[in-house]
Amino acid sequence: MRLKEKVAIVTGGGTGIGRGMALMFAKEGAKVTISGRRQEPLNETVGQIQALGGTAVSVQTDVSSFAEVKQMVEKTISKFQKVDILVNNAGVYLPHDALSASEEEWDKVLSIDLKGVWLCAKASIPYMQKLGKGKIINIASIAGLIGFEQSAAYCAAKGGVINLTR
Repeated sequence: MRLKEKVAIVTGGGTGIGRGMALMFAKEGAKVTISGRRQEPLNETVGQIQALGGTAVSVQTDVSSFAEVKQMVEKTISKFQKVDILVNNAGVYLPHDALSASEEEWDKVLSIDLKGVWLCAKASIPYMQKLGKGKIINIASIAGLIGFEQSAAYCAAKGGVINLTR
């Protein structure tokens, strides 16, 4: 139980890689807050964690909204009294090249995939500073280093995540 007594927030924790990470953190003893835009997958993940004997809460969160991100972090603090680990995993992919993407589609991808990483870190870091430590794991993609067809906004966002992390 390498993460016993640790508290982790996993954004995009209702499905896919986020769910897998949330489950692994719980198996290693961490208490987990999972967030995402859809409540049903969050409930499923919490149920899976509880079935393992773990502790988890979910917070429906749009990571592109600082008000919602603050609420997610504050619920974590209220429930578990601290944040040790933040996993910025939430993301969206809309297949478009730079010319066919609408401004709204471009903004949605950048707001969730890049701005969301910054907002979650901004809300979590003050609590980590109080502890004198903390870990932030930002999930990027090879698409942030090399371009892919029909992925202009996604590649731009993931490149931004890589450089924000640096």
